[in-house]
Amino acid sequence: MMREKTIWDEEYDVVVIGSGFAGLAAAIEAKQAGAKTVVLEKMRIPGGNSAISGGLVAVAGSPLQQREGIEDSPDQLFTDMKSAGMDLNYPELARIVAAQSPAVLEWTEQVLGVKYSDILNYLGGHAVARTYVTANGTGSGIIQPMLAKCRELNIPVEMKTLLCSLLKDENDRVEGVEVRQEYLFPNRESGLLRRIRARRAVILACGGFGSDVEFRMTQDPRLTGEIDSTNQLGA
Repeated sequence: MMREKTIWDEEYDVVVIGSGFAGLAAAIEAKQAGAKTVVLEKMRIPGGNSAISGGLVAVAGSPLQQREGIEDSPDQLFTDMKSAGMDLNYPELARIVAAQSPAVLEWTEQVLGVKYSDILNYLGGHAVARTYVTANGTGSGIIQPMLAKCRELNIPVEMKTLLCSLLKDENDRVEGVEVRQEYLFPNRESGLLRRIRARRAVILACGGFGSDVEFRMTQDPRLTGEIDSTNQLGA
């Protein structure tokens, strides 16, 4: 039996799900590499938990550490990450985070224009003071420059667009997404069903689930609805 051909409403090279730090960074990098890119966000405003976070960036071997005479290295940051993560981390990914932390700081400053405080923070779980904080003390100090860069690069950030499912071809490769546009959180039946093709990739950058009681209870049954969350409602 032949498979029914998918009819697409829109097409992009890269479709990014989620408009927090990870999603916007992926979209900017994809567009600068020449890919036609779109960001899809289910909520009415962009940024997710990233926008309401403390705007903290841990960097091993930073200019502020050098100024203060603090000895640090990506290996030490990796060790701290493993300890804090009780060795449940994905080591190959944790190593990338640690090794690339100076480059990430430079990228946010030089490419995005993010402004940071001139004081290092010494946070729990870290062997040394290594954490930068945005000048305004929140993640919006990074999200807003990211959104400005998206506008500069003509990357559409489509709000109120809920991911419903990943669509696969006959070889089981993800080739696009089905979404609800004009979705009104939390009504999962709201909005119009649309299909968006991703010629190159779908990037999932929507990992937060602190406000999803049903899902978080699959991770730990004690995390019932009686427990509040600092996460935004869409997480």
